[in-house]
Amino acid sequence: MTPDQAREALAGALRTALLVVPCWTEPDVRQPDGTPLPKYSCGTDRQLPAAGRMFRPPLLARLFSSNARRIRLVVDESGLWMHQPGGTVCHVRYDEVVGVEVDGESRVVFGRNSCFIPLVSDLFPDAAPAVAAVDAAVPESLRYPVSALQATD
Repeated sequence: MTPDQAREALAGALRTALLVVPCWTEPDVRQPDGTPLPKYSCGTDRQLPAAGRMFRPPLLARLFSSNARRIRLVVDESGLWMHQPGGTVCHVRYDEVVGVEVDGESRVVFGRNSCFIPLVSDLFPDAAPAVAAVDAAVPESLRYPVSALQATD
């Protein structure tokens, strides 16, 4: 492969790439024409489904944190829904998953619509059934291990 072929392959992949960086990291990554890559955005007009299994943060966290009292995770046959502390609801359908970060028993599920839903044991300690649903519904080829690299300040 020549350098030009490698450059063309990378430029073509950027149109569909999923770039995952640590929270509060602001990479200056641009498309070949110089325009910035789109940033995280998620729909804000959805409600949680009436059916499905609901998960919440631990009782102790809800006791001391108003944000923890607002968070809800619902898993149904079509995908994952998460009510965020600010009132927005994210939804990732299983057939729209573009990547799943695996960290032991935890998962972060990334959707085509730029939403992501954390199934992390600190936030949802009883969510093993949700993790099992993701593992069963999402092809293994879309899963990748969490990076051991840490951001530096």
